Order: sequence, then structure tokens, then C-alpha cells
Amino acid sequence: MTAKRGRKLADKIISKIKRCKESPTLRAEGHEKSFTRDRKLTAECIVSMIIVPAKQSLQKRLKDFGERFMGGEYATKQAFSKQRQFVNPDFIREFYDEGVEELVINAELETFKGFHLTGVDGMRMACENTSELIAEFGCSGPKKDACTALASAAYDLIERVSFDCQIGSYSLSERELLNRHLDRLEMFAAERFLIVADRGYPSYDLMGTLIVKGFSFLLRLSET
Repeated sequence: MTAKRGRKLADKIISKIKRCKESPTLRAEGHEKSFTRDRKLTAECIVSMIIVPAKQSLQKRLKDFGERFMGGEYATKQAFSKQRQFVNPDFIREFYDEGVEELVINAELETFKGFHLTGVDGMRMACENTSELIAEFGCSGPKKDACTALASAAYDLIERVSFDCQIGSYSLSERELLNRHLDRLEMFAAERFLIVADRGYPSYDLMGTLIVKGFSFLLRLSET
């Protein structure tokens, strides 16, 4: 991706953040009047914090964000966590999907022999042990009491950007989440994807699905 294309994409993301309060999908159900009063943590601040990759503790991120964008003031973890609940996850998903669409269609991504070299892998994610999350994702551990989800990403190995992310129940298989990735990638009919996956993925059913859907693939197999 060229620097020019990267700046253009960044400008679109910034513009969408600035206009986020206008979106009909921003506010979570039951919180339609949120983000209407003047607060330190505006809707723009909350959305920015959510979409920026987290490499530090939440408190450190809030402090750095406040120093850069809020005139030196910064919010507490409790205040951020409360305000974050008012943001509809569907809005964040739309935000992400629109960025991916812009990347794939218009960003002139570098390819391998005309293919987007796309690695797929899953991971177990520890979640808070709340009743809502346990009902949604289930539990792992010897006593089956540790709330855990299964997440997966389809990732451009050359450009180092994700094309799709999925999260589901701990009881799901990585193959099931891969099928969701394929449904998403099918939307880019004019693009070619080379799916690369590790030994946990290969099965006759999966390879049949990849072929029927028109994807090229490279899957690691055990000698047996």
C-alpha cells in the first residue's frame, strides 16, 4: 500500500470518527440519549480508544490519550468502562468492515503472484466471568468455570492488515470461524485470495468448501 493511499484511508477514518454521533447505529439499545451532554469522554474519544490497538494498560492509554487530545485531562478506567457500554458493537463492526472494504478495493495492496496472501488462525480469549458473557461464549478450564471465547482473524501476511475478525463460542471449531471469514471474503469477487492455514484446519469438507467457493489454499498437513 502506498503512503498516499494510506493517508487517504486515515483521513476517511478520522472523518468517520468526527461524525460518529450522527450515526444511527452508534448507541447501544436502551441508551439512545447517550453522548448528548458535554463530557470529558465524548463519543469521538470513546470510539477512538476502542479502535486503537491496545498495547498498554488501560490507565496508561487513557493518560496518554488525554495528554494528546484532551488538553492534559484524562478519564478514569471506571468512567471509560461505563461510557464504552453505551456504544453499539454493531457500529464498531461497521466501522471495521468499511475500512477493510476501502483497503481491499482501493488501497492497491501488494500481492503474491496476484493473490492476497491471507493467513488464518484462531485463539482462545479469556473473558470476564459475567453471566452475560458466560451465556454467550461458555467456559473452559478443569471446572468449566473460566469464561472463554474463540476468536479468529484472516490476516494479510504481506501488508500486515486484517481482512476479517470473528469471535464465537468456546465450543466452536476454528474451521467454523474460517467459514465465516470465507463468507466475508467472497464479497470481494474481483480479488483473489490465497488462504494459508496450519495443521488444525485441513479436512476434506473444508478443502471442498474452499474449492467450491473459488479460493486457492495452502494447508499444512501432518505426515499421517
